[in-house]
Amino acid sequence: MILRPETPADYNKIAVTTYAAFSHNKENSFHFHESEMPSLARQRRLFDPRLSIVAEENSEIIGHVIFTPVDFILSGNIIRGVIPGPVSVLPERQKTGIGKKLMEYGHSIAGEIGMELSLLCGHSDYYPRFGYIKSVFSFQGTTIKINDSSTDFSYTSRAPLPDDVSFLYELQLKVRRMDSLALLLSEDLMDFNTNSSAVDSIVISNKNKSVAYVKRYKSDPGKIKFLFCETYYMESVLRFLAKSSKDGRTLEIQQPFEHYSSLSENPHFLISDMRKTNDAFMIYPLSDNACISKYIAEVTKGTAKPGVISFPPYCDLE
Repeated sequence: MILRPETPADYNKIAVTTYAAFSHNKENSFHFHESEMPSLARQRRLFDPRLSIVAEENSEIIGHVIFTPVDFILSGNIIRGVIPGPVSVLPERQKTGIGKKLMEYGHSIAGEIGMELSLLCGHSDYYPRFGYIKSVFSFQGTTIKINDSSTDFSYTSRAPLPDDVSFLYELQLKVRRMDSLALLLSEDLMDFNTNSSAVDSIVISNKNKSVAYVKRYKSDPGKIKFLFCETYYMESVLRFLAKSSKDGRTLEIQQPFEHYSSLSENPHFLISDMRKTNDAFMIYPLSDNACISKYIAEVTKGTAKPGVISFPPYCDLE
C-alpha cells in the first residue's frame, strides 16, 4: 500500500471511495454529504494538496483522508492548524488499519509543514487511539433573551461580496482577539460564504454602512453560528436578529459569554453562558506549543472555560 498526496486525476475516485465508505450499511439514508466535503475544502484559499492523502494499492484508491488547514485564535495568538475528515476506507477494507495509517501519516505531514494542532468532532473511542484528547471545546456558546420589543428598522441584509472580505476579516479579529480558542474564517470570500441551503451568510448594514456579519440557520434564525458586530451597534443588531427567531426574543450564538458580557447589566438582556464540553470534541497537539498544552490542561481540569468552535462553510452541509 502506498500513501501519497492526491492529484487532480484522483478527484473522482476519492469521491466514489468516500461515498462508498459512508453509505455502507445505511440502507435507509438517501444522501451522504461526506463525498462533497473534499471538493468544497479544495475551494478554500488555505487548501494544501499535501494534506489530502490517498491510500493506493495496485493503482486503485482504497482510502482517503483530508486535513483542511485553518487558522485558530489561541489565547490571543493566531496559530495554524488542521481539521481532519472525512476519513474514508472502502467497505471491504475497513477495520484493517488503513484509516490508522492515513491519520498517522497526515499528522506527520501536518506537523512537518508547521501546523500546530488538529481539532475534530468525532467518535470518542476511535480518535483517542491516535492521541486525541477529549472534551476540550464546546459547540454551545451563549443564549441571549431580549425583554423589550424596540427595534431599529434601518438595518438591511444581503449576501457577502468580494469587496466585503477585508472588512469582515478585520471585524472578526476585533471580536475574537481575546478568545481562549476559536476557529478563524480566513481572508477569503469562500470562508464567509455558505454551501448549504439550510444556512444563511449575511452582511448587515445600517444606512448603507456594513456593521455586522452573521451566519444562521434558516429553519431557526435565532440559532447563530457566527456573529461579528461593531460594538456601537451590538444592542440594536441583537434586537434586529432576535425579531426573526422562533419566539421573537431568543438567540443561541456559538460564541463565548465574554463577547456579550458588557450587556449583562442591561435589564433588557438576559445573558446565559452555555459552554460545555463533550467527549466527541477533541484536540491533538502537533507541536510543543506551550499555549496549547496549557489550554488543554486548564480545560480538562475545569479551571478554565472551553473555547467555542463553529466550523467553516465547507462543513455547511446540514
